[in-house]
Amino acid sequence: QMNGSLITLPDGSSFSIIKPLVGFRSEIERQIRRFPFEKNVFLMMRFRDPNKALSDFIIETLKAAGLNGVRADHPDWNLTNNVYNPVAVLYCCKYGIALFDEAEANQAYNSNVIYELGMMHCLGRECLILKNDSLPVVPFDLIKDLYMPYKGDLAVRTNVQLWLQRFAPDASATYFPVSSKGASKLESAAVAAPIDIDKADTVVASPDGQRRSGQYLGASSLQTTARDQHQLESKYFS
Repeated sequence: QMNGSLITLPDGSSFSIIKPLVGFRSEIERQIRRFPFEKNVFLMMRFRDPNKALSDFIIETLKAAGLNGVRADHPDWNLTNNVYNPVAVLYCCKYGIALFDEAEANQAYNSNVIYELGMMHCLGRECLILKNDSLPVVPFDLIKDLYMPYKGDLAVRTNVQLWLQRFAPDASATYFPVSSKGASKLESAAVAAPIDIDKADTVVASPDGQRRSGQYLGASSLQTTARDQHQLESKYFS
């Protein structure tokens, strides 16, 4: 029975799948052969209309780095046709990006994203965690030192590009033009300009166009240094 729940990856490592997915083991293994495990990045986010452009941008950015941005709601990734499909899909992915965006009524943190991120961490998968700084502070926050706060879609895009440079250096070679209504020159530059972790002094983490005392509002004292972000990533990507 244990062997029936075990999936072995091309590198020889293996992991057990949850009981409700044992019957879908062959589908998961077939998908890993079709889409190589080491190239797949699982997107954990609330898939609603306002997030579509951001999701598309992240997928295109990953594609430019030679990676596959994976959404559990995509037809190519419908492995089980039931509520356990997101778990089956994340089993196929070496990396993950979790986005905790602006809250909806009566729900600050999306429960699906929390569950999927927990599964990824239990599997030891590398994840970028992004948290909108409008969300309330969580008591006993176990991941407070792991996530990167952000304010605005452009900040998400910048942080994704920075994160990619840690394990996909080729990602820095391609940047996509961003069209954002009312975007300032600094906002556009934050996305369009290459980020050099060793040389750059500042990465605009929250280019929302608001100013206070000459600073842009946002994460980590309104601006985040590239070096600080790199050190933060090292805590959970080691």
